[in-house]
Amino acid sequence: MIVRSAVCWAIYTVLSKSVLARYRPMAVTILSICIGTSFLLMIALAVEDLSGFRESQLRSGGDNPLPRALLPWSDLSTVV
Repeated sequence: MIVRSAVCWAIYTVLSKSVLARYRPMAVTILSICIGTSFLLMIALAVEDLSGFRESQLRSGGDNPLPRALLPWSDLSTVV
């Protein structure tokens, strides 16, 4: 997996040089982030079964790997 990520980074570096010669760096960065996010979202949706997902589970802390303090709607005054 590490070798694959290194190969992907090398390909990205080589390809981005020619793209950066034509377009602004901010536009290339935004496009890279959008493409990467779409691929990760497709993988996440294919792997994860979201049929049983409920926001109430997250609020109650049930089956949630994140601490409640990291959730935006958690009450930070109760965190000690």
